[in-house]
Amino acid sequence: MLPRYYNPYLVAFAATIGGMLFGFDVSSVSAFVDDDDYRKFFNYPDSTEQGGITASMAGGSFLSSLAAGSISDRIGRCVQSVFS
Repeated sequence: MLPRYYNPYLVAFAATIGGMLFGFDVSSVSAFVDDDDYRKFFNYPDSTEQGGITASMAGGSFLSSLAAGSISDRIGRCVQSVFS
């Protein structure tokens, strides 16, 4: 049987850590933007293209967060029915 967590502080802590990791991930993009291999792979993008590349990561995260609830609900219910 899977453990059930009813502590709201634990849930808030997990959400906070996830948000902090996402923020770190977005900020780490600046570390490789000027790298020669990166620029060559994306065919030496100008500032507008670079903004689109960087924004696509946040946009993809937003779109997948819209679907994550229903997917995890279905998978969670399947796993819960197997273990109950």
